[in-house]
Amino acid sequence: MFTPTTFLLPRFFFRGGVGLTLHNLHQTLRPRINILREAAEEGRAVSTIVREVAVFGQQHGKLGAPARPEEERIVNAEHLSELEAIAVNKIREAAGRPFTESDSLLQLPRLGGNLYRWRDWGEDGELIDWFITMEKQGLTDADLTKKQIESIQGFISSWRNINP
Repeated sequence: MFTPTTFLLPRFFFRGGVGLTLHNLHQTLRPRINILREAAEEGRAVSTIVREVAVFGQQHGKLGAPARPEEERIVNAEHLSELEAIAVNKIREAAGRPFTESDSLLQLPRLGGNLYRWRDWGEDGELIDWFITMEKQGLTDADLTKKQIESIQGFISSWRNINP
């Protein structure tokens, strides 16, 4: 069972920079999903939102993690699907910005994690379409940092094999 100190949602996940403990989520009059939904929809820290939703998924046995008992999960399966949809839409919004902008997907922290979750939660082919769009915008390996290249190496390789 969770205690008030076992789980702290990152403060940047929330619009006002206010962190909430799981204890606060249990004690609030608003249902937990309403708080999480609002935080995800209005939050600007895309990588943090994506990471936290992925953690909720791990509690359901996703991403190779063992499933926790239902009563220990932060959200149920229906709410997890809803939060995944919100998170993937945040990724899509960032992906729609020119790669040179500071809030574009390419410039966000944890690029590799965001791309993997987009692949998992998004539509088939979306990720490859994004790479093709980036190429059309003039993105080359020279525009990427070593860290960015390392983060997406698998995607770049598979993309080049499909689109020589």
